Amino acid sequence: MLDPSDTRVLAGLRLSLKQWIAEALVPVAYPTLIRATPFGAGGPSNVRLLDCGGRNPFNQPDSGQMRAIEGFNDSGTPVQPWYFFTHYFTSPKDHLTEYLFNAPNAPTPGLGIPKLEFLTPRVFGRFWLANHGAKNCDLPW
Repeated sequence: MLDPSDTRVLAGLRLSLKQWIAEALVPVAYPTLIRATPFGAGGPSNVRLLDCGGRNPFNQPDSGQMRAIEGFNDSGTPVQPWYFFTHYFTSPKDHLTEYLFNAPNAPTPGLGIPKLEFLTPRVFGRFWLANHGAKNCDLPW
């Protein structure tokens, strides 16, 4: 039986519950996980600069995007696509992404969900490939 006076344990349980609820509800409002590629030499340095045939449709806050090394090409250069979530071309506001990913003890506290764990098909079910420079980024909508 958990001692109700153990505030440290209860705080950890509350945080875990909030993280679990966020992982369940955010994909309902923003169901589209996107892997944007190619980036690197000549590519944009931010998701907001992703060229979808002459337009930049994603207004993704910095706190809601992540680059991850997935491997290396033949010359040894890292392959680093961007990952982010949207509702098609509607991006979440920064207050939501900061709440999800900021540490609980940050100046603007959040849930501290690791992006490498959240921005995955485990949470969103699948991801869509967005290709920099292609018309509509080769996305079907």
